[in-house]
Amino acid sequence: MRNALAACAIVAVLSSLCPCFVRADDAAANPKEDGYRGIWFELGQKGKFGDKYSGGLGTYTANHAPMAIYAKDVNKTFFVFGGAKEGKQILQAMVSYYDHERDLVPRPTVVHDWQTADPPLREPNVNDPHDNPSLCIDGEGYVWIFVSGRNCFRLGLLYRGTKPYCIEKFELVRAWEATYPQPWWIESRGLLLLFTKYTAGRELYWSFSRNGTRWSNDNCFAGFGGHYQSSSLIGGSVITAFNVHPAGKLDERTNLYYLRTDDCGRTWKNVRGKAVQTPFDRIDNSAVVRDYLSEKRLVYIHDLNLDRQGRPLILNTTGGVKMPQFPRERSRGAFLFPLVPKTRSFPWSPSSAWEPIASTLRVGWQTSLAKFG
Repeated sequence: MRNALAACAIVAVLSSLCPCFVRADDAAANPKEDGYRGIWFELGQKGKFGDKYSGGLGTYTANHAPMAIYAKDVNKTFFVFGGAKEGKQILQAMVSYYDHERDLVPRPTVVHDWQTADPPLREPNVNDPHDNPSLCIDGEGYVWIFVSGRNCFRLGLLYRGTKPYCIEKFELVRAWEATYPQPWWIESRGLLLLFTKYTAGRELYWSFSRNGTRWSNDNCFAGFGGHYQSSSLIGGSVITAFNVHPAGKLDERTNLYYLRTDDCGRTWKNVRGKAVQTPFDRIDNSAVVRDYLSEKRLVYIHDLNLDRQGRPLILNTTGGVKMPQFPRERSRGAFLFPLVPKTRSFPWSPSSAWEPIASTLRVGWQTSLAKFG
C-alpha cells in the first residue's frame, strides 16, 4: 500500500486508473482531494482514562455498513470514508477504490461537502463522523453513496454515480431523514436499506427500492426505547443484530436481538426461524437472544455473519460501565455466541476457527484480537 499512497500524488498516473476519467477542468466532475485524510473527532465526555471516544474516526461507526465492497468485474475494492481538507477538521463524504491489478489508488472523490453544498443542505462547520457515508454497488455496477444524516437536524443523502464502476461524478437522488445507513443490493431484486430515524429515540427502519430512485415507505421494525444495529447480506437474505436503550438511555444499551428477512423486509424471522410480527414495541420479545439486562451488563455490537450451518454469529463487547476502563478494574470481553454469530471482519476458515480483526489495546470497550474455534 506504500506504493498506492505515493501514487496518489502523481496526477499523470491517475488519469489511467478509471476508464471514465474526467479532466480536472471539467466542472461537471466531483472535486478531488490530494490525499487520504480521515476526520478526527473528540466527543467531549471525559473520564478517568480519557474521552469516551476520540481520535481518527474516518470509518466510524460500526453502524455504517458496508464501507468497502469488492467488485469482481473490475477487480477493484470501492470504499468510503469521512475525510477532511488539509489543516481543517471539516467533514467531507469521500469515495475511492483500490485497483488490485495495478496496486494503486486514485485521488479520492468528494461526494458531498457540507460547506459548498447548495441550500438548504449547506452547513459550514460539520465535523461529526456520525455523518460518515456507506456505499452499495448495484447489479449494473453503479456506485451508490448513502451519506448519514444526524439526528433530526441534518438530512441523510443518497448519491448515485453517473457511470458504472466510476467515481468521477455523482448526482443527488434523494434527501430525507435517515441515519446510520446500511444498504444492501440483493441480486435480481433491488436495494434494501436498514437505517435509523429519531421518531421516538433511535428507532430501526427499512425501506426498499428496485432501482434506487423510487422507494417504499419507511417501515419501522423495532422501536422500544432506542437501538443500534449491525447488519449483513448473506445470499439473498439480510440479517441484523441490535440492542436496546432502556427508556431512551443510550449509555445503558443492553440485550441482544436478532432478525432475518428473506424477502426484502416484508417479513422477518427470529433466530429459531419463526416468523415474527413487527414492529417490536416491547423490550421482552421473540427476537431476543441474550438477556443482558437481567445480568446488569451493557453491550456493544460490532458485526455478525453466518457459519457453514447457517447459524448466526454475533461479535459483541460487554461491560459494566459506559466509559473506558482497564480490565483489572472492570471485566470486559468479546463473545461469539453459538446461536448468534457475525463478523464483517472475521472470516471463517476450513478449520472452523473465527478470527476477529480488531484493536489489541487492552482498554475497556475495545475488542482484542482473538481466535474462536
